[in-house]
Amino acid sequence: MNFNKITKVADHHWDIHLVGYSNISHRCAFIHQSPYVSQNYNLSLHPSLTYGYKDLFEFTPEWKLNEQYGHYSTQAIADQQKFRQCIGLST
Repeated sequence: MNFNKITKVADHHWDIHLVGYSNISHRCAFIHQSPYVSQNYNLSLHPSLTYGYKDLFEFTPEWKLNEQYGHYSTQAIADQQKFRQCIGLST
């Protein structure tokens, strides 16, 4: 998913940008010659907003959010869950 909206008023401009994606994977593998199944889920969201004035300056605050979850059918591998956030400012 990707959404982008640009607005211009006189010498000012705004760019609203939203990116989101998700995926699911299902894999079969072996560990110590024993078969197992892994299921992995990933969800990511990345909104940002750019503001600029003429060609003099532009700044973009942004936020990134990512969550991952992995489930394994074997006791040899523990289920995993990861959550990550990042914030940034570009000028």
